[in-house]
Amino acid sequence: MGLPVLDYVVPDDHTRANAAHDQLARDGHVQVNARRLQRADGSVATCDIWVTMMQGAEGTSTAIGVVHDVTEKLRVEAELHLLQRLTLAASEAPGLATDIQLVLSIIGEAALQDFAAVWMPGQDGLECVQWWTADATAKELFRPLTEPDDADEGGFLNLVWSSGKLVWLPSLGTLLPCRRHSAGLRGGLAVPVIAHEKVVAVLEFFFLEPGHLEHQVDMISRAAAQLGPVIARQQTQEALRLSEARFATLSEAGIIGIAMTG
Repeated sequence: MGLPVLDYVVPDDHTRANAAHDQLARDGHVQVNARRLQRADGSVATCDIWVTMMQGAEGTSTAIGVVHDVTEKLRVEAELHLLQRLTLAASEAPGLATDIQLVLSIIGEAALQDFAAVWMPGQDGLECVQWWTADATAKELFRPLTEPDDADEGGFLNLVWSSGKLVWLPSLGTLLPCRRHSAGLRGGLAVPVIAHEKVVAVLEFFFLEPGHLEHQVDMISRAAAQLGPVIARQQTQEALRLSEARFATLSEAGIIGIAMTG
């Protein structure tokens, strides 16, 4: 390989790697799972590793190992688990606000994000209807980010709403003005929530540490898609409730006939 094995292990896993080396020297074999190794291009792969020592002539020994890249396997498993949690949460939540809050927290925790919010149309444009933060002590710091500001971050929320396309902001430091960067957030993305081929909401996620988003974009996009039918269902139920209330009011007022024209 040309370099000591430890040079391929990400720094956070060095302690575990040293422990595995000690076990190999003691037992002659070792198996480690979910070890993170750095590829030649700088990306990180999660691998399962098996190593055994083979005794050769004249007392020499050789380590023979098998490295299995399980990065994609773990990603798919994590995504399936996330979608299962979202489906269960949507079926059990009593209302739209609870649904949205659950979706934000579930996706935020799974994708290692620090701030998330859902924006929907209001009287004066998009309004934040729910938001979430991984750190309860940061609520006051992030609260101003839930106030509408069309100029903020280049108006990316309105761009997502009008285009129906995802907007990825890997580096907020390049944008000015930028409230999210001032609050310590370093990058993020906003995805449209679509129901019946129409954008019904915009979902945003942002992180404090760089590098926590690039490999999560697809997962977050697919997870956000689960919110579209939830919002559409709740909007239909709310429209029905208002309609029934309106007709009930008219009935109580003694009106015996109603004509509705297109």
